[in-house]
Amino acid sequence: MVASAGNQGIDPKTGAVGYGGITSPANGPSIIAVGAVDDKGTETRSDDTVTDYSGRGPTRFDLAAKPDVVASGHKVVSLSAPGSTLFTNYPQLQVYGGTEAEPAYFRLSGTSMAAPVVAGAAALVLEANPRLSASTVKMLIEFTAQHLPNADRLTEGAGCVNALGAVRLATIVNPQAPHDAFWLRQPTMPAASDMLFGEHVVWATNVVWGNRVLLGDSAYLHMAAWDDNVVWGTADNVVWGNHSVWSFSYDLLDNVVWGNVATFDNVVWGNDNIVWGNDGVVRGYWADRVVGGFWDDNVVWGNITRQSLDNVVWGNADNVVWGNTLAILTGGGF
Repeated sequence: MVASAGNQGIDPKTGAVGYGGITSPANGPSIIAVGAVDDKGTETRSDDTVTDYSGRGPTRFDLAAKPDVVASGHKVVSLSAPGSTLFTNYPQLQVYGGTEAEPAYFRLSGTSMAAPVVAGAAALVLEANPRLSASTVKMLIEFTAQHLPNADRLTEGAGCVNALGAVRLATIVNPQAPHDAFWLRQPTMPAASDMLFGEHVVWATNVVWGNRVLLGDSAYLHMAAWDDNVVWGTADNVVWGNHSVWSFSYDLLDNVVWGNVATFDNVVWGNDNIVWGNDGVVRGYWADRVVGGFWDDNVVWGNITRQSLDNVVWGNADNVVWGNTLAILTGGGF
C-alpha cells in the first residue's frame, strides 16, 4: 500500500517548516508513505529538493519514522477532469496539449501527486518479480532510492525513489532462498548506482524500517523483516516477524506488538526497542534504550548511553534531536 505523506510540512501559525505532520493512512507501519519533491522542471536530479509543504515525520500519535521515500510531486501535469471543482475554479492550472477545445491536462502540486509515482514503481517491481512480498517491494524501493542534499531522515525517508534501480535489483532477488541467506541470483552484489538522463544516481542503500534505519547490505540478505508475517487476533494485536512476544525471549524480538497484550499497552520493535505504554515501565535490558515514567509522551529513538543520545527524542516540548548529541538530562534518573 502506498499513501501520500500529507501536505502539513508548514506550521500554519508561523509559516516555518515543521516536523510531526504525518497522519493516517501514511502512518501505518506497512504503508509506503511518500513525500513530495520539486524537480524544478528538469530531467536531472542534482537540483531536486523536498518541498516545504511535504509532510515530515515522525508520525502523529505513534511517532514512527516516516516518510519512507519521496518522489516528484510539485507542479505535476496530468489528465484533466473537465467539470470538476478544481478544473472549474482554477483555470490558471489548466494546460492545453494541443488544439483541443477544453484543456486536456491540469497542473497540481502535493504529496498526492508523488504517491502515484511510487505506486507505479511498486507495480514495475512486482512485474519484474511477481513472487516478492509486499515488505520486500517496500524494502527494494527504499534501498535503491537516492539521497537528496540537505534533507534529513524525517524529511526524505530513505531518499528519492529510483524505479530503474528498484526493478534492476528485484529481478535478481530469489524469494525462495532460506532466511538469513544471501538471496541474489548472482554471486556478487549489483552495482549500487544507475544512469538517469546522463546523471550518475547512487543508491542510498538504507531502509527506514520501524524505529530503525538499516544500513549496509541489508537488501542482499533474506531477512525475516522482508516477509509479510502478520497475525491479527481478538486482542487487536499485530505480531510482525519471526518471533512471538509471548515467548518472552526478549533477546530474539523481531516484531511489533500493538494493543492490549497482558499488562502491556505497548509497541515493541526489533532488537533496539521502543516500549510504549500507559504505565511507562522500563523492563529488563531495555533500560538503556527506553525511558518511561515522566516521559509519558516521548519516544527515545536509537541507542542510548549515559553520555549520548543517538538519533531522535520527541516529546512534550515537540523537539527533534538528530545525531550524536550530548545528553540533555543531567543529574539523577539518567
